[in-house]
Amino acid sequence: HDFDNPKEIIDFLFNSSRGYYIEDPDGYSNIRADKSTSSKILSRIKSGEKIDVLDDTSNWYLIKTKEGLKGYVHKSRIKIK
Repeated sequence: HDFDNPKEIIDFLFNSSRGYYIEDPDGYSNIRADKSTSSKILSRIKSGEKIDVLDDTSNWYLIKTKEGLKGYVHKSRIKIK
């Protein structure tokens, strides 16, 4: 890993000790452009997929998929394991 600032190191250590996963009864969740159910759907992500959480300060988490896509998923669809 190439860290440019201390926050990136802290975020890496925090996220590496816990795993964030999509868990949705529909079998997938929408990844949205903004923190709203009416915002544009960028993609879908399957339940069980591990994600990186970049910001968890609201009801909508800014996430990054393993493919590098960033967007928002409602916190009710994310489980910490």
